Amino acid sequence: MEHIYVGRKNGEKTQGGIYHYLYNEETQKLSLLGLEDVLQGFTYIALTYNRTRLAATGQDSEGHDLLVGYQLDTPDKRLKRCGQVRVGTAGDICHLSVNRAGTLLLVTDFVDKAVHFYEFLPNGAPGAFLARVPFEGKSTGYRQGSSHPHSAYFSPDDRYALVADLGANTVWVLRCQPADNRFDLVGSWRAPDGYGPRHIAFHPNGKYVYVLMEITGHIAVLELHSNGQLTLIELIFAVSPAYETVEGSLNAADILVDMKGERLYASYRSVQEIDVFGIDRRTGKLSPLGYAPTRGMVRGLHWGRSGVLYALGEELPQVDGGVEVFSVEENGAAPLQSRAYIASPQAFNFVVY
Repeated sequence: MEHIYVGRKNGEKTQGGIYHYLYNEETQKLSLLGLEDVLQGFTYIALTYNRTRLAATGQDSEGHDLLVGYQLDTPDKRLKRCGQVRVGTAGDICHLSVNRAGTLLLVTDFVDKAVHFYEFLPNGAPGAFLARVPFEGKSTGYRQGSSHPHSAYFSPDDRYALVADLGANTVWVLRCQPADNRFDLVGSWRAPDGYGPRHIAFHPNGKYVYVLMEITGHIAVLELHSNGQLTLIELIFAVSPAYETVEGSLNAADILVDMKGERLYASYRSVQEIDVFGIDRRTGKLSPLGYAPTRGMVRGLHWGRSGVLYALGEELPQVDGGVEVFSVEENGAAPLQSRAYIASPQAFNFVVY
């Protein structure tokens, strides 16, 4: 059994908050267990590496951004709210991540043009505010008139935080020294104008970095050096036949490297599919393996411990929200096979236990 926690936005038919689902690998069935916590204005959710704590972002009754912490190491995997803090952001939190040690929370705000660092306490509560790091820049594409960081991720060794800035068309590298309350900008890589970096995935070796471009759908393969510098290895675009009918942004959304570092998965909302690439272990380069259609417009991807791929389709006017489960096919024409699906109204983000 695997537990899935889906954050839903407020809607006419659903209450904003975190909903608990269960996937049975034997029967290949997804089921809803219930609402874990009401959290209006939900935007993002993140799980610690050791799977004992969870954090989410939302808003209070006055419309202020919140960072909420939970304990998760209970026998029935029910969430226990442990504390919350107001976040000094601009009302458009778009990403949240936890470092490998489980001691830091990193909040990204699209409108604030900055990332915010907070402590994450052992008891599951968010702790003290540590730093706000702003960015500047612009490019030539859609939503690129100014800096708009879309996500931020800690490197596997927790030494760096990499920020995908869609507006500035740049990946920023911050050196993390929380003991000294320092998060210094030490490196960057700029994408070709109009590409729009959105999300980032690390190879398990910590050396290779994969950046998905929301606007054009390209994937940049970068090398992260020990001093925090980034160098480009390759820039790849896997052309699916469906892309030929898309005008404007491909609305690429999420990117994920498998646990063995052998395959990469990227979701494209405009064509409702997941593209699959093989990874060369020696060079980090990618080779297209194929693609799979999705039931929804996939905003998020996660691995299950059983080796299945979970995809969350967000609720949009033209498509329902929901969670889809895929098995990974080693042979055959299709690299992924859909195994289960469950509707989740107003679904926006999720994690898998």
